[in-house]
Amino acid sequence: MTRRLLATLIATLLLNAATAMPVDDGHQDAVDVIIVGAGIAGLSAAVDLAAQGAQVAVFDMNSQGSGHAILASGIAMVNTEKQRAAGIQDSTEQALKDWLAYSEDGNPEWLRFYADHSSAMVYDWLTELGVVFDNLVADDTNRSLPRFHYPDGEARDIVLPIYRKALSFPNLHFYFNTQVTDILSDGGRAIGVKTRNLRSGAAGDYHAAHIVLATGGMAGSLARIREHWPAHFPDDAALLAGGSHFAQGLGHDMAASLGAAQQHLNRHWFYPVGIPDPAAPDSGHGITLSGPRGLWLNDEGQRFINPLSSNKAILDVMTTLPEARFWLVFDDRVRSTLKPRTIKYRYDRSRYERELINNPKLVAKAASLSELADKTGMPATTLSASIARFNTLLAEGNDRDFGRFPASFSGNVTMPAVPLKPITEPPFYAIRIHPSNAESMGGVVIDKGAHVLSTQGQRIPGLYAAGELTGSMGMNGSKYRINGLYLGPSVMTGRLAAASILKELGDTRTGAIPPQITVQRPANSPYDAATMKARLKSPQNGYWHFESVHDVVLSRELSCDSCHSDAFPKRAALTHRERLAQTQVCTVCH
Repeated sequence: MTRRLLATLIATLLLNAATAMPVDDGHQDAVDVIIVGAGIAGLSAAVDLAAQGAQVAVFDMNSQGSGHAILASGIAMVNTEKQRAAGIQDSTEQALKDWLAYSEDGNPEWLRFYADHSSAMVYDWLTELGVVFDNLVADDTNRSLPRFHYPDGEARDIVLPIYRKALSFPNLHFYFNTQVTDILSDGGRAIGVKTRNLRSGAAGDYHAAHIVLATGGMAGSLARIREHWPAHFPDDAALLAGGSHFAQGLGHDMAASLGAAQQHLNRHWFYPVGIPDPAAPDSGHGITLSGPRGLWLNDEGQRFINPLSSNKAILDVMTTLPEARFWLVFDDRVRSTLKPRTIKYRYDRSRYERELINNPKLVAKAASLSELADKTGMPATTLSASIARFNTLLAEGNDRDFGRFPASFSGNVTMPAVPLKPITEPPFYAIRIHPSNAESMGGVVIDKGAHVLSTQGQRIPGLYAAGELTGSMGMNGSKYRINGLYLGPSVMTGRLAAASILKELGDTRTGAIPPQITVQRPANSPYDAATMKARLKSPQNGYWHFESVHDVVLSRELSCDSCHSDAFPKRAALTHRERLAQTQVCTVCH
């Protein structure tokens, strides 16, 4: 990177932290590679490129790296050292058999490629970075043998080691709170990007010989989902957008502007158990529940499926229901066992009660089953009969109707069944359950080198794509996600893009020496909650992560010193050293 660009970077970061006045630096300096997106795919590409001495600039709309993957769980990989050490004999052919059977129409060419290379390109690489896969399980998509790998901290402990490694390279430069608005091109070749800082409004042009798009999918935009409606869902389905806040389909638009081919944009993965976001119940955005112990009833008040069925089986039935919705019914004993998958409620049950359980927009609450029937529209007689039948079968210990107990094979063995209780203790509750979109299963078309292909099937010079933007290359098929085939392919495609770029750049670069850092925590200091509460009442553009985490901090009544220290002061993290310290406290929320 030229001295001018490095100086501009430092000045811009300081400016963004100090002022909201827009500045147009208008610089034209060039780096070797620009990566758009600091999620798991972009970070994987960045690490491989920086390790070989390339000058890399990474842009992301969020305030720090990691992306939506930090909320995921694990990775499906084939014939790994972890499997071999456990005496498990896996193979490409066995993985293909399992995956094609489950997905029904997954891309066999890419599935084979991933199965062949996942051990070396994903597992070995991640373990070299310090990732420890504590758990190895079978699930409904990898059912013949265990190949789903995840750490005890789940995906958080996969993504953060990659990000920390990226922060060890002085030749890798991060531009956070910055949106790439367009790709610059010359004669059909990608040559740079136009940017806008979301906090200050500052605009700029950055040039590079190679551009990697790793922007994620479109699962955060209900409008984009409606534009590309899933063919297997009824027209009236009450879908929710449950993806990343920044997954708005912007990468798809930028790639299309250069003539990129795109495929299967109407393929989306939906979690079956979604509810409207309590913070904005009318927005169309959703969160998911895990491990619900109540009854699943249709609009007629009838049981219709075993909740421990595979997600595939559940979605098949949901698409036959009016608006693809059902009711989750439970009593006061079950109330505290529901687990919304969002950081706001993970360690804050009082907030969970206040914003979710006691929210009449989301939850019907009644002193009797007849009153619950009135509030939900379910027939009172059928509702009471379904619950009575369930309680009787539970007392007998055998669910002769749906096989829920004794527990059959669960579609998610990471959340095993817990002992059930009869539904007898008022008050009674009912939550309307929706399918919630989590990931895109279609996107930009790439080849085995992660080069973006045009609508004519030719490589677009200088342009690469990785991660969810590619829809995992169609591996998941048209309806059903294969567990573990998002994070793994994201790592792989990021590394494929880096390998292609390094081949073009040549072998003249040398690796950087990672700096060492020691994180120190000072004694507790006074915490001005009132000032922060006032600040959060007026959301500001470019501060989504800041506002999200401080909202959690206030709700849990944590002190500033729960996160901040001399190494990570109470201001925007500007240097690699400060950002590395910042990653040490991600576990406070995640």
